[in-house]
Amino acid sequence: MAIIVREPVLVLTKTNGSLLPTYGEMVYFTLTLRHLAASTVNAYDVFITDTLPLGLIYVPGSAAFGGGFVDESSYPPTLIFTRTALALGDVATITYQAQVSNPPTVSVGSLLTNTARAQWTSTPGDNPFERTGSGGVNDYFSPTSSTVVVGGADVQIVKRDSPDPVIAGALLTYTLHVTNTGPSPAANVMVTDA
Repeated sequence: MAIIVREPVLVLTKTNGSLLPTYGEMVYFTLTLRHLAASTVNAYDVFITDTLPLGLIYVPGSAAFGGGFVDESSYPPTLIFTRTALALGDVATITYQAQVSNPPTVSVGSLLTNTARAQWTSTPGDNPFERTGSGGVNDYFSPTSSTVVVGGADVQIVKRDSPDPVIAGALLTYTLHVTNTGPSPAANVMVTDA
């Protein structure tokens, strides 16, 4: 006699629409929870947490979760999304916005890693014998993250004189060296030396 084990196998992915946002800019996040090919049944009691790092400020009311519920009460730093079930073949999508903080909380080049985790069960409601993401053969959870690099130009100017020291009445030359250590391009840069 063969025993066939049927269980939900899901994966959570996360993307953001702005890889180099600058101070105060909005970042649009999308989380997608879907069944993998190995999944054979519905998933139940879907529970997703999304923890925003220091430097990203959630925009209240911006979260949307089709077919699910959004709980902002644990923010900061965590948003909670729940859904009763995810039918086999269905895809659940969550979207929300966060704003990049200003200095000194973040600086140009700061890495802001936003981590999310989905957890589900194999039967609806409470069942002490089901796997729930707490460990074991099938953990029934899927972690994901998305990193945002704070963009902006980081322009630096170095001024040098030559010769040094200079003799009275001799020619003195100044050289200005302008660099941008990024990560974003510097546009319309104007240098004035008075």
